[in-house]
Amino acid sequence: MKRLTSFLVALFLATATLLAYDFQSGDLYYIVTGKYTVEVTCQDIWYISNYSMLSGEVEVPSQVTYKGVTYDVTGVGITAFHNSPIRSITLPNSIHYISEQAFIGCKNLETIHIPTTVTHIGISAFGDTKWYDNQPNGAVYINDILYKYKGEMTDNTSFAVPENIHSISGGAFANCVNLADIIVPAGVTDIGDKAFAGTTWYNNLPQGEIYINQVLYGYKGDIPANTSLVIKEGTISVTESAFALNDSIISVYIPSSLKSIGQWAFRDCDSIHSFAVSADNPYYSCKDGVLFDKQQITLVQYPAAKQQTTYNIPYSVSSIGFCAFRGNSYLQSIALNNISFIASQAFIDCSALQAIDIPNGICGIGGYTFDWCRDLARITIPNSVQYMGERVFAGCSSLSSIIIPDGVESIGYQAFSNCTNLSSVTCHATIPPYMGAYSEEHDFVFNGVETSLIPLYVPAASVERYRAAEQWKEFDVRPIQDTPTNIKNCIGENIQVAGKSVFCAEPFHIYDMQGREVTANNGNLQGMYIIVTATIAQKVLVP
Repeated sequence: MKRLTSFLVALFLATATLLAYDFQSGDLYYIVTGKYTVEVTCQDIWYISNYSMLSGEVEVPSQVTYKGVTYDVTGVGITAFHNSPIRSITLPNSIHYISEQAFIGCKNLETIHIPTTVTHIGISAFGDTKWYDNQPNGAVYINDILYKYKGEMTDNTSFAVPENIHSISGGAFANCVNLADIIVPAGVTDIGDKAFAGTTWYNNLPQGEIYINQVLYGYKGDIPANTSLVIKEGTISVTESAFALNDSIISVYIPSSLKSIGQWAFRDCDSIHSFAVSADNPYYSCKDGVLFDKQQITLVQYPAAKQQTTYNIPYSVSSIGFCAFRGNSYLQSIALNNISFIASQAFIDCSALQAIDIPNGICGIGGYTFDWCRDLARITIPNSVQYMGERVFAGCSSLSSIIIPDGVESIGYQAFSNCTNLSSVTCHATIPPYMGAYSEEHDFVFNGVETSLIPLYVPAASVERYRAAEQWKEFDVRPIQDTPTNIKNCIGENIQVAGKSVFCAEPFHIYDMQGREVTANNGNLQGMYIIVTATIAQKVLVP
């Protein structure tokens, strides 16, 4: 069942990863990929075309500023400009990668200005564009990248990649059935996913690990059960998705030479219980089987099969990487400590996770971060959060209440989709946050939730705003009772305070003024709290 669930999640996310935006600046949309980095993305993957308002020349800036934070623009995301009518694109020197299908279907695109700083180009990045159509048959190059072989090869073709090439794009030779032999120079250190799929050369390779000079390209055939993968010394990189969806690998050893691991190289490898890294590796390190960068500032990957119910992230770590905890079904609680950035999908499908306290200072929660965390019953969202991405808490069917702080300005589509156990929502924002949705009702933020039966508590002065706002108006909107009160002597009231405890005639939750649930501390309270039941939300002072 776990394998089926992981497969379905992967299938869905194959077309939905990193596609909705976190903010707009000028005419372009961006998604945050690091504490100070963003990539250009699309407004909506489901649109027939994106950036339909842009028909001429487009120049991507090297930096953008949002909410006082300046970000470097380092990439172009998946399907970012697909089907756009743009005619020319100029990318800045800050760009390092162009993702798959980034410009696919841009039929008018005939001029591209790609800086030499770009070291990776994904599958079909420029497919079905005028620029590609105008290229002669044969190998198509973009700077020192072999982007694609265009046209048909003659029988038993032997192809030599030029010595100046450092990267071969995903799908570069895919389905070139007549490619019988290929010579790849030692300078090639990046090879994309499915670069040689369907070629005679690949089909004739023996079963087992496939190394192309210093690149671990993948594994051909079925990996034996309980395999400890030892990446050989001298290997510089692992191809993206090289071992994805493989449950036979139980551990991975990283040699001193390895510089980069492609995105999703070990995605949904549900049997990996530990990573090990050579002490001489200058790029990666590990602690207790968990993979980090060398300085242990970024947590790269937590093993999906590590059987530990609690985890205390080291205080040196400030960033959690893309899909870092994805698919772990053992962790029930995680202390985030000094974390200031959480990448998209970081905790997706952590089915045993029960509670999470997001540290103050994090300005946004990326798309799919806690998607499919079915046991997640409590979340604390700090006042520093300004946006929540698409499907960020979708499928968290154990959540009974949510408190949204006043700093939140936007919430992505399906953010709380199928949170079927919700009984109350509290939003402290005086202006209703923008609720993302595309063209269909099933994309609404609370899709699958009976919002008309759920009380939404908002600032008293903002009740009418919420009752008029799209999607918010579907709730039973009620005012937060703003007057602090100590009613320990008010017999007959719903809420009573006695000593350091709060009592209520109906089930309730206690939150501090930062939105953290502190119900478990009832009996040892002091200060101002918010009491939330199915019918009221009340500020209470415990002296």
